Amino acid sequence: MNSARKLTQFLLDILRISALPNKELIQFVRKNQEDNEELQRTLEVNGRSLCLVSADNFDAFIHTYNDRSTARATFDFEGKTFRNTTSTPGFPLTDLKWRSYVLQKQSVLRNWSSVFICIGLARKEPIKGIDKEYPMIISIMTDPEVPPLLTYPN
Repeated sequence: MNSARKLTQFLLDILRISALPNKELIQFVRKNQEDNEELQRTLEVNGRSLCLVSADNFDAFIHTYNDRSTARATFDFEGKTFRNTTSTPGFPLTDLKWRSYVLQKQSVLRNWSSVFICIGLARKEPIKGIDKEYPMIISIMTDPEVPPLLTYPN
């Protein structure tokens, strides 16, 4: 199956199973994880806009610039740390659950047997001077699951 068809099927499967229990979600992402070549194509904006990999680990943190705090993350995959390709450290972290943990400075027990990272591309934003797509972390899935917090920061 070619990459475009595989990605389309992957997205359709996600829409059908958006509320999977974590055990089934981990089985699904394990079955659909991709390799370093596909990750590189996504990070380089080379015919890919979404990629799912099994990470060795990740580090999520707060980055503050001009009095604005954002959640960002780096991750390790196949023995290499991916930090981003811009001057800002880490990738933007858009996963609401993990953003909440980071911005509220909540610690998490890191006893995972597996971690999966979904990387996607953000759109160009010419008004903000962003003239090309850029990678961000859309989702972090762990086994065991980290429960969502009851509150979300403003």
